[in-house]
Amino acid sequence: MSGDSIAIGPGTFSGNVTVGPKSLNIGGAGIGLTVLDGLDSTTATGTAAVLYSGRPTTDPGPNAWTQQLHDLTITRVARATPTARRLAVVAKPSIVGPGNAINLTVEDVAIIGSGSGETGIISDSNFGTAAIRRVRATNFGGNAILLEQHIGAATISGNRVETVVGDRAIFAWAHAPLSSASPASLGTVTGRLVISDNTVNGTTGISVQNGSATLAGGGFTGGVDITGNRVTGTGTAIAAANVVPAAAGTTPDIVALRITENAVMGSGAGTGVALSGAITAPLVDRNAITGRALGVSAAPAAATGLSPSGTTVSFNRIIGPGGVSNTGNAVDARMNWWGCNAGPNTTGCGTVTGNTIFDPWLLLELRAPAQATAGQPVGVQAVLTRTSDGVDQAGTGRTIPDGAPVVFDATNGAISGAAATLVNGVGGATFTPTAAGPATVGATVDGQRVAAAITVPAPPAPGQPGPQGPVGGTGPTGGTGPTGGTGPTGSPGTTGGTGPTGATGSTGTNGTNGTNGTNGADGANGQAGPAGPAGPAGPGAGALVTGAGGTGTPAAVAAKLVGLPAVKENGKRVAVRLRCPAAARGCTMQIRLNVGTAYIAERQVTIRSGTITRVHLDLTEYAQSRLTAGRTVFARLAFRTRDGAGRLSPHTSRLVTLRAPAWRALAAKARREAAAAKQAKAAPAAAKRARPVVATATTPSAP
Repeated sequence: MSGDSIAIGPGTFSGNVTVGPKSLNIGGAGIGLTVLDGLDSTTATGTAAVLYSGRPTTDPGPNAWTQQLHDLTITRVARATPTARRLAVVAKPSIVGPGNAINLTVEDVAIIGSGSGETGIISDSNFGTAAIRRVRATNFGGNAILLEQHIGAATISGNRVETVVGDRAIFAWAHAPLSSASPASLGTVTGRLVISDNTVNGTTGISVQNGSATLAGGGFTGGVDITGNRVTGTGTAIAAANVVPAAAGTTPDIVALRITENAVMGSGAGTGVALSGAITAPLVDRNAITGRALGVSAAPAAATGLSPSGTTVSFNRIIGPGGVSNTGNAVDARMNWWGCNAGPNTTGCGTVTGNTIFDPWLLLELRAPAQATAGQPVGVQAVLTRTSDGVDQAGTGRTIPDGAPVVFDATNGAISGAAATLVNGVGGATFTPTAAGPATVGATVDGQRVAAAITVPAPPAPGQPGPQGPVGGTGPTGGTGPTGGTGPTGSPGTTGGTGPTGATGSTGTNGTNGTNGTNGADGANGQAGPAGPAGPAGPGAGALVTGAGGTGTPAAVAAKLVGLPAVKENGKRVAVRLRCPAAARGCTMQIRLNVGTAYIAERQVTIRSGTITRVHLDLTEYAQSRLTAGRTVFARLAFRTRDGAGRLSPHTSRLVTLRAPAWRALAAKARREAAAAKQAKAAPAAAKRARPVVATATTPSAP
């Protein structure tokens, strides 16, 4: 054949299929739809319905072939001769060695046997891997699934094997090579073997074996997990044996063997879990073993005399006449349920023999209230978590496997809502007493019954009040009633606190200027002026007559505003430049910025004569807020100068515009342009300004 996959449609097809050295996926249309029928031929050239042979003799390798078979049915398997063994699916390399491996996967396949002399699926002398899942094998007189000298990792999971007579349904066997041409490593299983969640019904269920009476074996060194399987029948349900000949020595072993959470049922002389030979630290934990003559056995191998060592049997439910039979090394069998509270070797419990420690064991108890009221239900529990030494294992999370049947009974009352099985070691029910008086509640698990007495008190005599019950919870709030009539007016309340100040309103327009006030009274005469020039000579004898000097008050010298006021970058101050003339001998002034009648800045300063000084005025919060908001403030700048002689100048007043800092650059440009124009205009008059000016005495107006 050639190609990577073959799809077989619905129908029945006769003959055998042989797959050579190629990775190939063979798939049908489904179980019962695609049928490979061998017609029970005794003259077939092949020995299997599907044969994977691996590498040809001319191929030096190494090779690893991936072979898949799924979704079909195999029935009436052919055989080469009337006495030959029927083989449904075989994976066996033609050249044995690590360099020639078949990685086999068989899934969703049904194999119908003839009842004797046959094997369903076999991986033989194979260093590859195996995955056998969801296979249904029925009516077999041999191994339904066989791993013989399969060295790599293998998973056998979710399969259903029924009606297997006379041989092991699932069998993993390690033994030495049968041919000297095969490598010695063929005898040791190094991959981990997992046998899980299978349903098996047969004389013998699941078996793992190293060697035989005549064949040595290298053991299972990768570990073995047998977990979650359901095994019924009359023989040994689960067996692990190291039965190499005495000449093989003591080295071969089955290591890391874990037999956990399996359910073993049936009847007969068989054993639930049988261990024999050199097995290091096997664990038998949380299995339910019922209906077998013996629960667990640990024995030495006949040829070597070696027995399992470090064996732990814990949290199992072992129900039967025989509990543990040990004829070898010590076995730790504490924390198990043996079917009665009295413990092993008593009536109702299985027997324990040999060097076996079984104390403490698990006990069944019934937990119920000491008192209940007639007609009122109460909860009761059957609990199987406490040990015979009084330690409750519930907090450790370690209990017997789920599924132990529990039956509740009662007197003077009724049981309802009862659990059918224990879960995590606990099963609950509800008990409702019928009438006053004594009552009992009982629970039975595996033949052991436990009971609890409950007192049901009589109700109070008629006419006599009973004891006060607890206060009931607050009832729901009633609906809102109709609105009542208006009541009388109450007395005036106290005056509330003053509310927050409202936002400042916008500035109103400037009012009209008021009329000029009346002139004040004339001031006092000033000091006598200097003597005037001598008058002309009078008539007469030439006597000298001195003319009288003139009188008057010199004018005050006022400071001058230089440029325009500028708002600083922080928007909180205004800069004003003032020049004090040299003739003033110092200038002292009160400067104010007004908006209407309210001032927004005020400061008193003194300036040396002959200098120009920049004066900073702090703005009020009102002015700052307007400037911060990008608004323009129109204000009037006013000041009056008192010179060094104590004279007051008239008021100086100018309407100015204050803009936010964003317009500062434009204002600066405007000032520069104005200054340049003024300088150009003032240049021709420089000589005229240099001539002396005679001041005329005037009387200053009132401030």
